[in-house]
Amino acid sequence: MNRTCIILLLFGIFSLIQADSWKTLQWFLECCEKAIREGVPAIPVPKHDPFKFKDLSYGRDFTIFSISFALTNNVLRNILKFSWPVLNMTDYTNPERNFIIYDIYWPSFNFTGDYKIEYKTPSSEGKKFNGSYNILLNHINWSGDVDFIQPCQNIKMQVDKFSLKSKVKDVKVIALCVHQKKPLSLLLKNWTYEALLK
Repeated sequence: MNRTCIILLLFGIFSLIQADSWKTLQWFLECCEKAIREGVPAIPVPKHDPFKFKDLSYGRDFTIFSISFALTNNVLRNILKFSWPVLNMTDYTNPERNFIIYDIYWPSFNFTGDYKIEYKTPSSEGKKFNGSYNILLNHINWSGDVDFIQPCQNIKMQVDKFSLKSKVKDVKVIALCVHQKKPLSLLLKNWTYEALLK
């Protein structure tokens, strides 16, 4: 699930509780944090700290070569180590309408797992690479706003606007191959991403 879907899901669930106050918003966020940390056995929803992703795989055949890769044992850590520098909610005269400005900050995210890559050409037996990966994102900031109408009797959920701006100070990628002693490392700085839904 990508970050845009996560934010939309959180505010969609929030809308269902007919919230119209700052205290209710705080209560909702505390409930989300507890559900992520401890899970919800009755549904059931497992613990998501650390967050475990399903295995990912992809393969493609081209005219001159074919390639496939798989990512397994994927784990995201530090998902709950966040703060809300800005979180403002505006109550309109219409009780079903809400406008929220948010700013969420994480000191770091850490992705770890295993990878396997296979590369073939018609004239060769192909090559295989496998090992582990470690991706560290430092200073992650999500900011934006969401303007929506809560569902109630004869009114459907409606998102009029949703914006997300993501900034990451630096991303460090380390890949260790079982056939090589020295790991491959890559450093990216000042990565940004923006999404707007109207």
